[in-house]
Amino acid sequence: PSCDREAIIFRTDEPLSHESSQVDSIPEDFFEITQSDVKILYRDLQSAVQQLEDQPLMTKAMKRAQTEALYDQYERVVIRVQFPEKLTLQGVFRPREL
Repeated sequence: PSCDREAIIFRTDEPLSHESSQVDSIPEDFFEITQSDVKILYRDLQSAVQQLEDQPLMTKAMKRAQTEALYDQYERVVIRVQFPEKLTLQGVFRPREL
């Protein structure tokens, strides 16, 4: 079943004034990776690998059921397509629509 697309076309050429001022106020050292940042990233990566290794193997039916549960989690999906001339088309779809 389809839904009302709620189609909207808008221009994206006007920058928001508060966005540009926030970017200018971020100090350069914010973007530098420290040794503690690397340790945290490494620990998170190890945790993710361990979680993947510990999970049970899944059959096709189990994977399909997991995918179906994801589809049921969202009622609507908003998709935006950006065109040249800074135009954006936005529409609403259901997750199962092809």
